[in-house]
Amino acid sequence: MRGARLLPISFAFAEQAFLDEVALAAKKDPVQFRLELLDKAKQSPTGAIKYDIDRTKAVINLVAEKAGWGKKKNLGAGF
Repeated sequence: MRGARLLPISFAFAEQAFLDEVALAAKKDPVQFRLELLDKAKQSPTGAIKYDIDRTKAVINLVAEKAGWGKKKNLGAGF
């Protein structure tokens, strides 16, 4: 039953990959796209919100900063 335990992680990956594709189709930066969706959810929620939107946005911003998101990479330098 190993697969059953991995289902929530697999679903989260698929969901986030789908959001990347939607952002690409909308010609938007994936990080900015997620932040805009969270702003919309905060302004006009549809149902009960069971997470802290501001904290979620802070985590996304922190991860983007730590990853150097949006900064030009030195193409000659590997990882």
